[in-house]
Amino acid sequence: MDMSFMGEFRVQGRDAGAFLDYLSANEVNGETGRITYTQWLNEAGRLEADLTVIKVDENDFIVVTSDIAHRHTETWMKRHIAEGRHVFVPDVTSGYGQLNIPSEQALHVYDRVMDAGKKFGLKLAGLKALASLRLEKGYRDYGHDIDNMDDPYSTGLGFAVKTDKPGGFIGQQASIERKAAAPYRGRMVQVLLKDFEPLMFHQEIVLRDGVAVGHLRAASYGHTLGGACVLAQAGHLVDIGYVFLPRYEIGAVMLETEGHGAFLFLDDQVLQHLVPAR
Repeated sequence: MDMSFMGEFRVQGRDAGAFLDYLSANEVNGETGRITYTQWLNEAGRLEADLTVIKVDENDFIVVTSDIAHRHTETWMKRHIAEGRHVFVPDVTSGYGQLNIPSEQALHVYDRVMDAGKKFGLKLAGLKALASLRLEKGYRDYGHDIDNMDDPYSTGLGFAVKTDKPGGFIGQQASIERKAAAPYRGRMVQVLLKDFEPLMFHQEIVLRDGVAVGHLRAASYGHTLGGACVLAQAGHLVDIGYVFLPRYEIGAVMLETEGHGAFLFLDDQVLQHLVPAR
């Protein structure tokens, strides 16, 4: 899968590990060779970035960020390098995973790459495949279904926040207070429609017994699962008891809490079976 659109930064220096650990809500300065998923927060505990950190060596890391957050990620790092810190953050995006080919040679190079890749099981998988598969997994996309108005706990990302991490991190106190405030008003939930026909797109209104309670932040057809996959933001207090009501609607699709036509998830826990009403 072509991931060359992602931004990459090589963070190096004797203070690189401690620096990235201070920026990150998760623990990223662990074993060499480890890839860590993390959020970067501001002092209010809201999201500034959603990315991965690769520890290449003791003083050598790679930060991989989304394309739309490329320059913000760079600015956030440079803004937080304290005076006297031995840290360098060169942008190495252009050095990874990209082939620049003259247009008249494109088909020839494509055929050669596909032939050479047969023994490795090479398959074509574009960005639309990535969009579908990530929604099947419930993976968030910063700048699309989460942004700097969200916090990790209301978007189901609290598992990646280590509030007791030695040395602390930006947004630690706000995260401790937010975690203690559960259950939260305003949650991101996942919905999988098991009926293969209805399609979901983006920004459809979610109705609970005829009352608007939220909207879709992202949706795609899940070809592996055989139904539409949805990330929806509910603007009310959401817990297990909240979802047990006979009727839901997303856009023009009626859902009922009987049968096995769809599933509603909260933090990867199946809360309720839903089925499009006939």
